[in-house]
This record gives sequence, C-alpha cells and structure tokens, in this order.
Amino acid sequence: MVLSDIGFWVDNYVGTYQIEECKGTQYIVSKEFHPARGEEKELKQKRLFMDLFKNNEYILVKLANVDIDDEASILAFCNEYGLPYSSAKISDEQPGYYIMGLDVDEHTYAGWYPLYRQDSMQVYEFKRHVFSARRILNVKNEIQSPDKNYINLFKYLLPMLLYERRNFYDFDSDDPERITDTMEFQYYYLSVLNKRTGGKPSSFGKDLWSFIIEVQSIERKKNKVYITDELRDLFQRRYPNDLYRFLFDIARYDIDQMMQVEVDEFAEFQLPTDFYISDETKKHMDVLASRILSDNISELLQKVHPKMTVGEDGNISSQWDLKYLNEGILLETLVMTSSETRLKKCANPTCGKFFTPNPGRYDKIYCSHACGSIVAKRRQRLRDKEDPNRERMEPGFKNRKSD
Repeated sequence: MVLSDIGFWVDNYVGTYQIEECKGTQYIVSKEFHPARGEEKELKQKRLFMDLFKNNEYILVKLANVDIDDEASILAFCNEYGLPYSSAKISDEQPGYYIMGLDVDEHTYAGWYPLYRQDSMQVYEFKRHVFSARRILNVKNEIQSPDKNYINLFKYLLPMLLYERRNFYDFDSDDPERITDTMEFQYYYLSVLNKRTGGKPSSFGKDLWSFIIEVQSIERKKNKVYITDELRDLFQRRYPNDLYRFLFDIARYDIDQMMQVEVDEFAEFQLPTDFYISDETKKHMDVLASRILSDNISELLQKVHPKMTVGEDGNISSQWDLKYLNEGILLETLVMTSSETRLKKCANPTCGKFFTPNPGRYDKIYCSHACGSIVAKRRQRLRDKEDPNRERMEPGFKNRKSD
C-alpha cells in the first residue's frame, strides 16, 4: 500500500490553549502568538502522525474520544495535537489582510478579527469535527461487528447519509462540488429542507416527510422546481434510487416514532427511549451502510492527494500534500477503514470510548485497566447486594489452597 511506502506527516502549530469569548462566540485560543512581538511567546510547530498507524495509534480515535462537555478534555487534545484547522497555518497559506476580498490595513483587520495573531478556532467547529469522527468510527464498528447494534448503526448512519454537510451549502452556484452519489443525494435532500423549512433543526420525521412529499410530487409531475439535469441524472442511477427506497420504507413503516427523533445542531439524532428498528430498515442498512461510509470518506478526501517532489540532489520522491491536522486525520480514516484494523468500543457502559487493541490482544474489551476495574467493582457490589452474607475472596494469593 502506498501509505506504508511513503508515510505521511503534518507540521501543525501546537500551543497552550484556553477557551475564551470573542464578539459573542466561544473560541479555542492559543496563549502564544504568530508572529510574536515584544515579550510574547512564539507559537511552535510540531510534526504529527509520522506513521502512527503502523503502531496502531490514531489521532482520529483520540479526536472521537474527546468529551465535548468537558473543557479540560477539549484543551488536552488541542495542547497535544493543535487545532484541526489552525488559523495560524491558514494565515501562512493566505498572507495579507483581507475582509470580504478587499485588501485592508492591519489595524482595520484587527478590529474585525481580534484573535488574528493567535491560533484559534470556534468551539462549535471543533465539536463538529468530534461528532464527524464519532460517526465514522461508530458506523465502521457496527459494519464490522458480528453482532450489529442496529439502533446504534441507525443513530450514526442516517446523519452521515443526510446531514453530514448541512452547514456547507447556500444552494447556489458557489456551493462545494459533490463527487459521490451519496453526497449528491444528501445535497438534494438538504435543498428540499432548505426550501420547505429554511434548513432549521427539526424532528427527523418532519424532515423525512417533507422530502418524501417533494420527490413524489415530482414523480407525479406536480412539482417541477427541482427537476434539473443534475437531479435527473442522479435518479437515473440505481444507488440513489436505493437510498430513496430506504427512506421511503422508513417513512412507510416507522414514521410515527421518527417524529420523536430530534436532530440537534451537530446533526446528532436524539432517539426516544422505546426506539426500535423494523426488519425492513435493518435489511436496507445491511446493504447500504458500507457504501454510505465509503462515499462520505471519499468526499472528505477530495482535497487530500500525493505529490511528487524533487530534492536538492535531483532525486524524485513522493509525499502527501497535507497542510492541516484534519487532512492527516482524514488520511488516517482512509487507512483505518480500508485495512483490517480492529476497532473496539470500551465495554464499560459509562465510558464507551474507542480503542484499537494491539495484535495478540484482540480479546481485550476495556480501553484501560481503570475501566476494567470499575466494571469489576460494580459487579462485586451487585453480588454483595444480592447475597450480603456470601463468602468473600481474600486479596492476592491468600485464597489459594496450599499443596
């Protein structure tokens, strides 16, 4: 595999970060500056990845395991790896001071972007990357599991299919190009929601019903607004029609409970406690899940590519053209999903973090010794409650019988 031959790395800015508010928005902000002036500390670069995947380590997994409700967890990741899209690197790639395409002086620019000399990223955007990583790992985990949890697969697969790029589009000619059938289908789905509801978060059932009505109206020639060459070409292919049949059957068999499924600002599904999956929906997911996952990853990777370089000695070599941490994470995603990497979810129900067991330890079910100890103590308390007078085992080797 080409990755094993040439490896990859990213030189990312990594500082000491804190969360602060700027103009009413929460940001992750470095204490260091780039470029530093006077007594300020300079932001440093750190080389990341360097074939971590060969050692069964993935920054993708670290990102997915971040606790978004814990500032310390967010900052711990950033202090170790930097920001998924470093504003300092963006400034290096796009030098100068521009506001809406106009060249301005530094003082004016600083009034618009007070954090412009620090490495920064909106907290919301960072959390969005965490949720995207979780969706990828959860779907991969369920696809490869011999005992699928269909409710969990549904919870992560449907947002990946329908909402992954919800905030990317204005539904005009400047929208990012879609290169896969899954994202073309998602674009059409989101365009219908934008037309009917303004794209505001709603229940999945309402969104689904709006989409089904729109498509059926077109089929019956009651609505010609969205019949474009692009749309006509999309539905002439089998796979997009399979996706529509998938959604149609969900509406057909489960629309009442889908009305109770809330879609939050991060495109996460909030399922009711008594949620269930019909057999028809399970069959569709068995057939479509792998294609949805692979198309999603392919779409994310469209700007990540290898390049040829000529060294000072005149020799030609190859390397990956990666500028940002997130591009390296996407390449890790390609490595993990296209290989036989074992991915597991911690069996401690209060943890649920992902981990990749080392070869020879594939029977490992806990991400850490601490989680295994927590579960063991929990089971012991349950046994004590059921039989308070039971015989206790002494610690260490004292309970072993002597020869």
